[in-house]
Amino acid sequence: MNDREFREFMCMTALDEQSKAGQYILVAKEGAIPWNTTKCAEAGIDCPLASELDTVLRCQDLTLANGDRIAPSKYVAYGEKDLPKVGQVQEILVHPTHKSLIGMLVVPCVLESEIEPYRFPRCRRVANAQCLLSFEDILCAVSTIHNCAEHGCVSTMTRNVIQERQITINRESEYLHSVEPEDRLLNLAQLRSSSIIQSLHHVLPEPEHQTCQEMIKAAVQNRKEWDLTQSKAKGNTSAKKRKQPNAPSAPNPHQATRARTNGQLCSSHIEETTSTAVSVPGAIPSADVRDTSQCANNA
Repeated sequence: MNDREFREFMCMTALDEQSKAGQYILVAKEGAIPWNTTKCAEAGIDCPLASELDTVLRCQDLTLANGDRIAPSKYVAYGEKDLPKVGQVQEILVHPTHKSLIGMLVVPCVLESEIEPYRFPRCRRVANAQCLLSFEDILCAVSTIHNCAEHGCVSTMTRNVIQERQITINRESEYLHSVEPEDRLLNLAQLRSSSIIQSLHHVLPEPEHQTCQEMIKAAVQNRKEWDLTQSKAKGNTSAKKRKQPNAPSAPNPHQATRARTNGQLCSSHIEETTSTAVSVPGAIPSADVRDTSQCANNA
């Protein structure tokens, strides 16, 4: 295991990598700020420091124990693994002297009914319910998407293309969520930390007052209706094709030119052979005359 090349060959380099859990990046060009100016103080959370006048540092990025990176405005799963909760991160605070993590301000979210056509539950934030969580309380980062189908978001060519770390004048398409940007859906299809995400699936209730036979009968009836709809659609398509008249084919100019040329050659050849045959009185017609007469008949 001490052979570095062997570990790379066996794809085992992660065994000796140092964990990046707890590493953070401070907000650029911002120094220490008093506690009473933080969002935690605005939410009425008690200061864990010795005095409210003590200063704290804010982070723009934090790495969790499983390697996920979270930031303010991102969503996380926290609590117990069997019954996790979902919340949105608002603030990440660090002690300015000890450089230790003070906590993360999280807004709890409520998972509502599933939204079509995504089949993902709506993730609604609970107002005035912020809580300060420790590093150990956060399980993983979760993915959310905007409810574009309901609000009619469209693609626009407004994003500048970044090439070799330089912003160019070229544009690429992006979706601007200008209508209800906070209407988020929990993405239950993410593969990372799927064991935790799967427990957030809503359990679909069984239909009331329906036996197994009734559900089978309803499924068969739905299938018949669907087949009937498909057959009608195919019949309408075939009827439209039959009503369309066939467009007359355009004459080929090359064929017409070839026919005129062949006719001229045959007629000129007939005149030559006829004059030759007449010049010899009483002679038997030669094979050339018979062939040319046949050519004239064919023409």
